[in-house]
Amino acid sequence: EMLHLTSGLLEGYRWEQGQLPLEPINAHVICEEIVHELTPAAKEFGQRLGFTAVKRPLVAVGNSLLLKNVLFNVIFNALKHTPPETEVRIAANRHNERAFISVVDTGPGLSKRTIDYINQGSNDRLQVAASSSGSGLGLAVAKQLVRAMNGTLQLKASPKGGYCLVSLQISRQL
Repeated sequence: EMLHLTSGLLEGYRWEQGQLPLEPINAHVICEEIVHELTPAAKEFGQRLGFTAVKRPLVAVGNSLLLKNVLFNVIFNALKHTPPETEVRIAANRHNERAFISVVDTGPGLSKRTIDYINQGSNDRLQVAASSSGSGLGLAVAKQLVRAMNGTLQLKASPKGGYCLVSLQISRQL
């Protein structure tokens, strides 16, 4: 997990330096790859990963390395904080000119304060949100990586669990 976080930070830096271009990426395939990669971890946690995709291919504008790091972080966090014998659900979908990837779990979620800080998105707020243990450092980095792809990352919590939604622009190129 720390390796993915560090890798995400490095890739974010490389993107800022113009070394990781935005291009058409198949978000559906990337989701499948991450689900496959994290299925053994889900089994170790006593959980299941479910994946559904409505539209195939789901070609968005982004960077495959950045999106893989974002999804790995979000899904691994969901697995880590969700009770055994449950399912973490991932869905990839298209609505109008946006690709949406959602991750839904039944864990306790983040505090309202942390979610508000991450959703509001300023760097100062992200630093405060990430300053205490287990309060969203990886999610704060994920939010910045999605923003680097001109996308959005939204978090919500409810008594039934957590919800993360990543949105990217649909590519006009195939």
